[in-house]
Amino acid sequence: MLIDLESEVESAIKLVYKEQHNQLFNLTNYQVHYFEMRRNQNNLLKQMTPKLEKLNLKSKESKLLGELFHETGHQLSEKNSGKSLIDQIEELLETYRSRELPKTREEFEQRALLYQLLHELERFIELKVDFYGYYFESE
Repeated sequence: MLIDLESEVESAIKLVYKEQHNQLFNLTNYQVHYFEMRRNQNNLLKQMTPKLEKLNLKSKESKLLGELFHETGHQLSEKNSGKSLIDQIEELLETYRSRELPKTREEFEQRALLYQLLHELERFIELKVDFYGYYFESE
């Protein structure tokens, strides 16, 4: 699925660059930046995939992260700033910090994976926040 997404994004980038070269004025910067941002997000998703495959999905912490991934999928449209998702990540980090420390090595490794995934998700969303800020907040 990520390979299909990567292929679609790369095709879109090629098309946008081709269109940009055919324009008298540089009207397609938005599209170039948009698809470059999506390319970078796809690269982050590829980094997250092996970690997601190792994750024990039965823990409360995993379920909370899963809900955040689900919410991200619903909220992260082209015109959505993504800022509320950053706030939700901060809340989830606080929730993780307030939980009892892991008792076993396996629990520790799972928490470490969750923490890594949460920070990668944060970088994923920050790409969108930065893009949105550049194009929409100055309006």
